Amino acid sequence: MRIISLDLQNIKSYHDSTQIQFTSGLNAVCGLNGSGKTTVLEAIGYALFDFLPYNRQAFIREGEKTGTIRLRFLAEDDREYEIVRKIGSGPQYYVVDLETEIKLADRAPDVLAWVQTYALGIDAQTDMEALFKNAVGVPQGLMTSDFLGAPGTRKSIFDPLLRVEEYRRAFEELRETMTYLREQSSRAEVEIARLESETDRIPAVQENVDQYGAQVRAGTGRIESLTASLTALEARQAALDAVQARLVELDGEYKGAIYDVGRFGDAHRLAQERLES
Repeated sequence: MRIISLDLQNIKSYHDSTQIQFTSGLNAVCGLNGSGKTTVLEAIGYALFDFLPYNRQAFIREGEKTGTIRLRFLAEDDREYEIVRKIGSGPQYYVVDLETEIKLADRAPDVLAWVQTYALGIDAQTDMEALFKNAVGVPQGLMTSDFLGAPGTRKSIFDPLLRVEEYRRAFEELRETMTYLREQSSRAEVEIARLESETDRIPAVQENVDQYGAQVRAGTGRIESLTASLTALEARQAALDAVQARLVELDGEYKGAIYDVGRFGDAHRLAQERLES
């Protein structure tokens, strides 16, 4: 997100309505001591992060009953939104889409949840107050103080900001996955080695395939030749079968003729014997 403007009305040293414009890139807020530089930072922290380092009533200009913060910004979707926070009498806290003039969230929990998700794009479990106090809105004179603190102090501040515990848990939970991936990787390497050894045999196998192919083609030609010969032999056999059938028929006729000759010979002898007697 990019802050476009901040309008302060009756907030500490700011009277009536004072609008501060911001440009893209780096902005510097300059002024004498007590001119309200820190108030600008505090107003941003209170509007976006719900963080105020002192009592709300002390944030209102002395003698006034209410104070209002209007923060206009450009979100990740390139649309302009405005957060309005009124403190004191009749408090209000909401965010509105300036193009449609639709109020998108009302009351602190909903506004902060919307800011986290749509304006800042951070995890919903993030401690907004700690994020602003220790990272975003650190006062100028305290920029390096946290780094100079005791180890325990640094840990309590920076571990949540850097989400050290979440990364630690993620690492622990991923150990089993890492072990599994290592095992799978080892198996894959063994399989790759086996396949590479098989690949080395491809030329010899290809040579055998070529030889067998030549043999198959030769055998196919031989089969075709034998098939043609078989067809011719089958035709010859059919002709011989017909001749054999005719021979059987003639043999039967021959035997019938022999029988008739014998029968006629016997009749001739009987007739001759009768004539002689």
